[in-house]
This record gives sequence, C-alpha cells and structure tokens, in this order.
Amino acid sequence: MRVRHGLRLRVALGVSLLSISMLSIFSLMVYLIAEHQMEKLIDKVLIEETDLLVRQYQDHPSASPPASRYISGYIVTDAATQARLPPHLHGASDGVREIFVDGKEMHLSMRRVGDARFYVVYDVSQLEARSQRLVKILGAWLILAYGLSVWLGYWLAGLLVQPVSDLAQRVAALRPGQPPPNLADNYRDQEVKRLARAFDSYIDKINALITRE
Repeated sequence: MRVRHGLRLRVALGVSLLSISMLSIFSLMVYLIAEHQMEKLIDKVLIEETDLLVRQYQDHPSASPPASRYISGYIVTDAATQARLPPHLHGASDGVREIFVDGKEMHLSMRRVGDARFYVVYDVSQLEARSQRLVKILGAWLILAYGLSVWLGYWLAGLLVQPVSDLAQRVAALRPGQPPPNLADNYRDQEVKRLARAFDSYIDKINALITRE
C-alpha cells in the first residue's frame, strides 16, 4: 500500500508540476504580449494626436490645443506659453516616453517644428487601473486552474498506476504450490505485461522448486 500511494503521488506531482508550469508560462506570455500591444497602441495614439495638433496649429494658429479628461495638448511658441507649460513637461526632449506625475502614469509625446514645441500628454492611469483589475481576475482564475491541475493530476495518476496496484494485489494473493496464474494475460499495457511476465516466470521457478523438494 505504501508503494502504491508513493508511486501515485510521484506521478501526480510530475503531472501537476508540468501543468502548472505550462499554465504559468502561457499566462505570462499572454500578459506580456497584452502589455506590449497596449503600449504600442498608446504610442500610436500619441503620435497621431501630435500630428493632428501640428496640422491644426499650422492651419489655425489661434486654435486651442486639445484638453480632455485623458489627453491634453500644449503648444509653446514664446515666453508666455512657456510659462503656462506644466512643470513636469519642462526639459522634455523629442519623442514618446512615460512620465509619472503625483503617482499617476502618463505618456508624453513632444515634437519640435521650427521654433514651436508641441506636447501631447495621455493620462493612462485609468487604463493601468483596469489592467490591474484584469490581472487580479486572471490571477484568481489561474489559482483555480492550479487547483484543478493538481486534482486532475492526482486522478490521472490513479488511472496510470491502477494496473500496477492491481498486479500487486494479485501477487499478494498468490500461495505456494498453486497453479501458475498467468498474470500477464490480465494486462494490455506493455510495461505492466513485462512486469507480470517476470512474476509468472518467478512463480514457475518457485513451483518447480517445490515440486523437486
């Protein structure tokens, strides 16, 4: 009985660890791909908004930059507009980058066109909050999947070691002097059949020894 449980637990542990590893790798890949795609989408939106801001300024220099809950635009052309620029944008260089303002993550696009500087700021804190909630939900489902993997691994291990357990019970029921039981005829798995044949051969030798004695 100790061998049966030990073998089953070892098989279950191997199956469970393999399943958990595959689930973890797959989940991590999905998360990284999703994060990468979201970053690319945000950068694309920023570049398009910056293009729009530049064209709008060139067509209508007096038009106001965009100002919404999540996207804000700024145009610096002289000392007066420079003074109205938020402090966290001072010293920004050309390109797209992440910045943090009062603990909030934002993405900034800055472009120089002639003597003018164009800034577009995208507040992604709401997206990050939703992403964190999604990660928590996925984490809960992943833990549930881990538990299911362990249960399935233990159940599958029971199926795999059942022939070995059955063979052990048949061998334990044998008595010296009984006719050969032909244990190998009871199994289809080649590995178990070979083991059963070894027991059959050993039993034949014991019966032959008893007959000689």
